[in-house]
Amino acid sequence: KGTMDYKDLSHCDLVVEAVFEDMETKKQIFKKLDEVCKPGAFICSNTSALNIDAIAGVTKRPEFVMGTHFFSPANVMKLLENVRGAKTSDLTIASMMEWGRVIEKWPILVGNCPGFVGNRMVNFYGGQARVMLEEGASVEQVDSAATEFGMKMGPLAMADLVGLDLGIQAKKKAGQFLPDKVFQDALVDSGRLGQKSKAGFWDYDENRKKKPSPVVAQMLEQMSKNKGIARRQLSNEEIIHRLFFPLINEGFRILQEGMAQRPADIDVCYVHGYSFPRYRGGPMFYADEVGLPVVKQTLEKIGVKPAKLLVDCVEAGVPLAKYWAKNGKAVLEQAAKLRPASKL
Repeated sequence: KGTMDYKDLSHCDLVVEAVFEDMETKKQIFKKLDEVCKPGAFICSNTSALNIDAIAGVTKRPEFVMGTHFFSPANVMKLLENVRGAKTSDLTIASMMEWGRVIEKWPILVGNCPGFVGNRMVNFYGGQARVMLEEGASVEQVDSAATEFGMKMGPLAMADLVGLDLGIQAKKKAGQFLPDKVFQDALVDSGRLGQKSKAGFWDYDENRKKKPSPVVAQMLEQMSKNKGIARRQLSNEEIIHRLFFPLINEGFRILQEGMAQRPADIDVCYVHGYSFPRYRGGPMFYADEVGLPVVKQTLEKIGVKPAKLLVDCVEAGVPLAKYWAKNGKAVLEQAAKLRPASKL
């Protein structure tokens, strides 16, 4: 039954907090839960990115606190990201992993870092999309390449859905709103906020059906000209590589830092949490299929420093799966020495 009284939670074996992403609000809730919940009760947070140790630190039972990050919509998405804090006990970890299976999710165990695994990597997906627009790709070409690859929506259509003005006030306060230099800022400055304004990277009709925008095409031509960029044709292969390789590179960093136990966990995260095309096996599996030297060379070409683990695999001349089978335990042990809280 529903309740407005914290005391009604006193008998619960497990409580999962799922309020909006504000650290102070979550700390207040955890203090109250710590007071009313019975000894040994697990108190978990559905946070998608906030520091689990900071949340656990306001309680007297940090060993029973853990992140349990469900993906939206939670009744549909299968992934459950279980986030281990520095003081989370093995009992809590084992219990939450089993609970995840009981409620028919795909639980993975991850370390406590900004964005954990899923959201930390997704920040790098599509970052090159804006760059490629200025180099000569069209909005429809970028999004079509992504959907032909197997994604349900392209990065620019997704940005329109979320809203191009998300976080814009913070950017303005920080003096980082630059419509003369950043194309998305230029769109916002012209009133193109995404689907909600019927205009973003795409144009939208009354039913939110998208179509290419001649206004955006003209704005892109002008932005390229202002920056002195000679527009050129980009192949779909180049677009796909530049969309996904920075994300994959961050996956290598996550493994290197001990924030995930194995490459397959990252693949599970993306297939079941972000609708990465299942038939491609997940981003880390896909990287092995494409060839890690190609990944490394592409990253260097676009000015992204390859992760040390990626470089190690290329120098060893083996795919990640084979390298991890032989060296994964040593990589995790080294990560634990450098950052004890990351030990999985």
